[in-house]
Amino acid sequence: MDNWVIIALFSSAVSGLVSIFDKTVLYRYVTNSHTLPVIIALIQMTFGIVTILIVSTFEAIQLQYFFWPFIAGALFGLQGHLFLKVTFSNEVTRTVPFSQIYPIFTAFFALLFLDENILLYQWAGIILVVIGAILIVMDFSGDFWKIKIIDKAFGLLIIGSLLYSAANITSKLAVEEASIIQVHAVRMFALGFIFFLLNFRRDSYLDLKNMIQSKSKGFLFVFGNEVVLVNIHFYFALLALSLGPVSLVTAILSVRSLFLLLFTILVSVLFKWSLGESITPKIILIKALSTTIIVVGLVLLVI
Repeated sequence: MDNWVIIALFSSAVSGLVSIFDKTVLYRYVTNSHTLPVIIALIQMTFGIVTILIVSTFEAIQLQYFFWPFIAGALFGLQGHLFLKVTFSNEVTRTVPFSQIYPIFTAFFALLFLDENILLYQWAGIILVVIGAILIVMDFSGDFWKIKIIDKAFGLLIIGSLLYSAANITSKLAVEEASIIQVHAVRMFALGFIFFLLNFRRDSYLDLKNMIQSKSKGFLFVFGNEVVLVNIHFYFALLALSLGPVSLVTAILSVRSLFLLLFTILVSVLFKWSLGESITPKIILIKALSTTIIVVGLVLLVI
């Protein structure tokens, strides 16, 4: 198995942990959809600046190569903002499935702009991983198929998927010009900058002020999540992109939904935290089927 496959799987698993911490903060510590992005923005902008200053002491900083990293980070920021906007105004189980289609867009972009050669069985693997990722986060307890999917929320999720795909393509271009650590630092600063620009307002300021005054434990969750886990996820995802084809790396990164499910169940069992995941024999069967589809897709991607 190639190194980039193992690295991408590791990054995907860490991303699942990131989502657990995000869900914990959203469920327990904030009162509106803008507060968490503002906290993330402040942390990641600081991280980006400090990292660049540290890196500049032992390797040359070439500002002309910061264009693609900044664009990639800005695209990630826009995608993250749209996703949070949709999930705060719609049921998560009815919106997340439609955000899982980005590997298909990425594959088409890679084919068009990077001249990647994607074999037929690899296309099959990408599609299977996407199907499995969608199924594993879908809610089959109600009338899912009766909802309107051609609406504003669906359109925003499609735009978000396109932005995420474009962010991975531009990240691939970035690591061809600059070192991985420099690209990572600039991406995280740009992501934070976009989050701050789009989310800092009176309600987020008041919520943040209240969290500081009450010494909320939410800060501990967010700080540990953003400084450690988020940066580990993004750095190793970038490392995988630098070593492997962006179309296949992105498909492997999308199995985060499988890791998220496993971690959610584990947290619910060990710590009795409710993170919105119901467990019934029917759901377990569907999740098992979804997992099988993902595994088959992964096998096709890496053989």
